[in-house]
Amino acid sequence: MDFQYSEEQQLLRDSVNKYAADVWPASNRLKYLSQGAAWRRERWSELAEMGWLMLPVAEAQGGLGGQPDDIMVVAEGIGRHLITSPFITSCVLAPSLLSESDGAADDILGAIGAGEVIVAAGLIEAGAGYDFQSVSLTAEKSGSGYCLNGAKLHVEDGGDADWFIVSARTSGNTADGQGISLFLVPRNASGLSIECFRSIDHHRHAKLKLENVTDARLVSPSG
Repeated sequence: MDFQYSEEQQLLRDSVNKYAADVWPASNRLKYLSQGAAWRRERWSELAEMGWLMLPVAEAQGGLGGQPDDIMVVAEGIGRHLITSPFITSCVLAPSLLSESDGAADDILGAIGAGEVIVAAGLIEAGAGYDFQSVSLTAEKSGSGYCLNGAKLHVEDGGDADWFIVSARTSGNTADGQGISLFLVPRNASGLSIECFRSIDHHRHAKLKLENVTDARLVSPSG
């Protein structure tokens, strides 16, 4: 298959590569990675200013509604230059998971595109491998909302996330394919414990423990 970028996509590709060469040179990468949270947020804001974070977000939620190959241009450059910003997790995966939220997450989607928040998905549990239908974290009705209890073993790029999308069981047993809903949980939620760790490529991931967390927003009810 002979795949070629359009003229606009090539310009986008050039801008990503130029930005990476200026801000993420390999010779200073480890030095920059040690700068801390404020430095990482400043870099994230730069990506937003260039409009890259808005590409995967639908126009109805304030984004640009970019096509998959447009998004691929940015992702390619980020991967090539080992940029540790959470573009795929926060700007591609999260909007995809929130796309059927019927307006319940529109404010979060808009904030993702504007670079105001980072969102990470907590879908993996201990002993489940990559079986996303194996969910033991529970969400039980509590007043007008839900009470969440359980843990997530690995949250990609969760170390700097402001919000977490967590899968929780609202009905059925652990291995059931049905009865799984998605919730948005803010980082500062009461009862949420976050253990951060760094991977070999220096992305900042997290483990989550939820104990009677009631500050959770239902964004995708089980089918």
